[in-house]
Amino acid sequence: MPVAAVVLATGSQDGADPLAALWPWGDGATLIEFQIAQLQAAGVDAIEVVLGDRAERVIPLIARGDVEPIVNPRWRDGVASSIRAGAAAVPRGTTTAIIVDVAEPRPAAVFRRLLQEHAALVAAITRPSYEGTPGTPIVLNQAVLSEARNLDDPVGLQALLDRHADEIHDVPFENGVVLLHVRSSEECERAREAFGLG
Repeated sequence: MPVAAVVLATGSQDGADPLAALWPWGDGATLIEFQIAQLQAAGVDAIEVVLGDRAERVIPLIARGDVEPIVNPRWRDGVASSIRAGAAAVPRGTTTAIIVDVAEPRPAAVFRRLLQEHAALVAAITRPSYEGTPGTPIVLNQAVLSEARNLDDPVGLQALLDRHADEIHDVPFENGVVLLHVRSSEECERAREAFGLG
């Protein structure tokens, strides 16, 4: 069962903030390198990284083996355009895709459990939750991935979630890491300490 990841790493739309992909994660690694390593450890077969702002700074860190950088020239148009670009780059025949925001670091165990439960239940969409609150990343089956290739709703993934509300499998986690979204390099360091990531 081929599994792919689409990592959204286009940068801030106003260009004012540092590129999240390049935030330090520790031990000389950046946030994007951490995310890729965790996805690989979870058994993902192909990783499509969608880039926008300052893509030339990220590509040398990730262009290797099963990791493909995808530069989205329309990244300022919103997240839907980046999801489309990443989903379109996923190898044909892929049965499962996991959509990851680079600013939402997760350990491999989270990715692995979501993928395992998604496969076991043959779900359309699988996502984590913590104390009843939906989290990320989102796992899509082949049919929903096909829809993502043509996504034109400005709210991005939310449109897919709304359309398939009755087909979502929520996986409860006992750790709030599945709700984590870091907004600065300082928050990266606190995230590592708080959740034991990296």
